[in-house]
Amino acid sequence: MLNIDQIFDAILKACNDAIFITNQKRKIVLVNPAAEKLFSLKRDKIIGRECHKILYGQKIPHKACPLQNMLKTKQKNFMEIYLDKHNKWLRWTIIPIFDPHGNIIYFLHDASDITKLKIQADIIKKERFKLLELFENLPLMAYSISRDGKILDCNVTAWRTLEYKNKAELLNKSLIKTIYPYSSRAKAKKLFKIWKKYGKIKNEELQVITKKGKILDVLLNVDTIYDHTGKSLYSISTQIDYTERKKLLENVKTALSEKETLLKEIHHRVKNNLQIISSLLNLQAVNINDPQIRRHLFDSQNRIKSMVLVHEKLYESEDLAHIQPREYFGTLAKFVYSFYGIKMSQIVLELDIDDILTEIDTAIPCGLIVNELLSNALKYAFPSDFAVKKPVIHITFRRVDNNKILFRISDNGIGLSESLDIKNTKTLGLQLVYALAKQLNGQVKLDRKHGTGITIIFKDTKEEKRN
Repeated sequence: MLNIDQIFDAILKACNDAIFITNQKRKIVLVNPAAEKLFSLKRDKIIGRECHKILYGQKIPHKACPLQNMLKTKQKNFMEIYLDKHNKWLRWTIIPIFDPHGNIIYFLHDASDITKLKIQADIIKKERFKLLELFENLPLMAYSISRDGKILDCNVTAWRTLEYKNKAELLNKSLIKTIYPYSSRAKAKKLFKIWKKYGKIKNEELQVITKKGKILDVLLNVDTIYDHTGKSLYSISTQIDYTERKKLLENVKTALSEKETLLKEIHHRVKNNLQIISSLLNLQAVNINDPQIRRHLFDSQNRIKSMVLVHEKLYESEDLAHIQPREYFGTLAKFVYSFYGIKMSQIVLELDIDDILTEIDTAIPCGLIVNELLSNALKYAFPSDFAVKKPVIHITFRRVDNNKILFRISDNGIGLSESLDIKNTKTLGLQLVYALAKQLNGQVKLDRKHGTGITIIFKDTKEEKRN
């Protein structure tokens, strides 16, 4: 059976801390293996020597030696010391050992090596300092807020922007009652509840009030600091003052609205002026007996109508710079059919048109081309003595090869005469088609198979500008 000395000796050997016992003269009378390792000395070089000479190489005890306090209180005492000699940090605990009469006869020393903990603590301290510096010098307002809504800390930008003398005027105050005006408090309270539930808030617009009563527009973002168990401790809130930016955006919106109104008015007036010109041509045509001249006037009137439609579509649209070709060509085609008294059930119109937003500089020449070629097809492609099962006129407007537009108008009618050279024709309509194609920087191709087809391929200027 083990006796008490054997048990005590086993405990000393198993202990990782350096343990040694000194007598009243501070001389070491017992050490464990961990103490030998700490002092880098064998047991026989330690026993009988004074502990302060072993620990930090001094002839007299350390001025902060916990043994001094322990002698006064007769209770356990400790200190943290750095040993230059051993390049270590120790947590040094001293416990008194009493005789049966209550007198101190020995001192039990427990020296725990805390060097790694000290290094880690120093790293954490430096990182914390960096974070505090970052927090303090952020160019936006920053706060740390407790879970009950009190301001725990704020940076320089915050208290200066809010026109306080220092941060002390804000600390421990209610966030909602202090920095939010009455108009924003209901929303601020709602957002605070959302933060407590979800831990985050992103890009919320609010108003804050300065100490002097000035209202500022801010953009709020909130995140959460948690402890090691995942429990929410407090929030880190940031506010970006965008008062001037908001005013600038409102000014820009106002300017854009005024510009849109002006553009609408311009399109409206251009449309009205073109309609006046169209009406004048109509009055002139009515008073002319020569059928050829009258026909030319009516053709000009139709061309003007195609331009009127562009400005009408732009005036009615929210987008004042672009129109949808499908809607525009469809409306224009209905007008041309109606002008010639032809129903779409008699000559079918097929549209193969992509959803391409077209600029006015493209829409007007394309509309004029549709007017010319569609008018020609309705007038000449399907004479009474020409038999075809289903008369069809086809309009194609599609994007090909990224930034190019394929624009084609074709019919399955009688076709153009082989002797007709459309590049050198004296017909005003076809001359106009070539001139408009040139304006679009397009290439014109004539196809006489199965009727007549005129294809124009040109670059999409809007897509070019985007690239």
